[in-house]
Amino acid sequence: MNIRPKSFLCFSLLLILCVSSLSAQTLYRVNSGTKQRLNSVFFASDSDGFAVGDSGVISITTNGGYSWFVVPSAVSLDFYAEFFNDSANGAFAGDEGTIYTILQDNPPVKVSLPESVSVYGMTFPSYDTGVVCGTAGLFYMTTDSGKTWKKKTLPVAAQKYDYNGVDYFDDDTYWLVGQIGLVLYTQDDGTTWQRITVPTTKDLYSINFPDTSLTGWIVGDQTLLLTTDGGDNWTNIPTTASLRYVSGWDSTHAYAVGLNGAILCTTDRSNWSTLPSGTTANLYGLDFPDSVFFVGDSGIILTTLPPVKQAIVTTKLEPTANQENIILNSGGRSTLIQCANDWIGAIHLEVFNLLGIPVYSSNDILPNSTNVLPASLPSGIYVYRVTGSSGSQVGKLSLE
Repeated sequence: MNIRPKSFLCFSLLLILCVSSLSAQTLYRVNSGTKQRLNSVFFASDSDGFAVGDSGVISITTNGGYSWFVVPSAVSLDFYAEFFNDSANGAFAGDEGTIYTILQDNPPVKVSLPESVSVYGMTFPSYDTGVVCGTAGLFYMTTDSGKTWKKKTLPVAAQKYDYNGVDYFDDDTYWLVGQIGLVLYTQDDGTTWQRITVPTTKDLYSINFPDTSLTGWIVGDQTLLLTTDGGDNWTNIPTTASLRYVSGWDSTHAYAVGLNGAILCTTDRSNWSTLPSGTTANLYGLDFPDSVFFVGDSGIILTTLPPVKQAIVTTKLEPTANQENIILNSGGRSTLIQCANDWIGAIHLEVFNLLGIPVYSSNDILPNSTNVLPASLPSGIYVYRVTGSSGSQVGKLSLE
């Protein structure tokens, strides 16, 4: 669940998209920079977003989703879940019980759970407290922003099943959904658990309580469930779609995505309409900063964001022959920006760490400037982006 202030623009887009003629709506495809499956997308702010997926792929945007680029990564395991409290604090999780935690813009720290299982779901009700769920009854909690994790034991009869989705209702109450229609909740941080009977035995993948109201949704294989009493009772909403993720703007407006390009939306919490996606690719995640973004197979990113700025931002700039846009002199930290002849005027430089977190930016750099990076920037591998009159270019920067 993603609770943060949303702009009026986002609310208006949701209304326009769901209320007006759905057949007339267009979703735009954005280049994610990868062909790997994307399992999740999360916007830490209206501008900074992260899409994670198979083989350790992490695609990021820093301009609200107009353009995305993949950061170099030595990680090969699949990522399934992520959560960010803001652009400087968050976590990714996936196979082999692996969690990468980012705190205060510092480099990501790897934490390995004692169990080498897959982490499928993650949520943080606060900066300090978060939980993850996954295969074979996995449920862990952190109270120190992801530095350490403590196992919480599920009921014996529930331990052999996989749990695909987790959300919180308040600081102490967490909900789990998983195989064979299992729905569990705890009101004491995982010390004790209760099972809720729901009208399905199909596998469930996602649960969402969008705000402090009593409304929530669960989705799964040919399953869409609604509660209006905080989870005590769940009503089946008929659907033939095999859904994988659900997320609500508030107690009445929500989206769900699933296999074969399925996208559903509602403006009254109960009646759901199909939004033509224009694809048969399986979709696994969604989020909405100022527009709605959907991710899935083969690196697909679909969005309601018109592509007006995409052509500007992603325009390729041809560097001078045998030169890079940023050259690092070997054996030192001195940097030189060399640009193609058609690049006129000042340059905007942005530097990101390997998980796409901005670590430095500077405006009004002139072509062929030297020593453009601060001495305080630690040695390591970074991603840079330079933007100027002729477009922008992204590359890798090795800083000694």
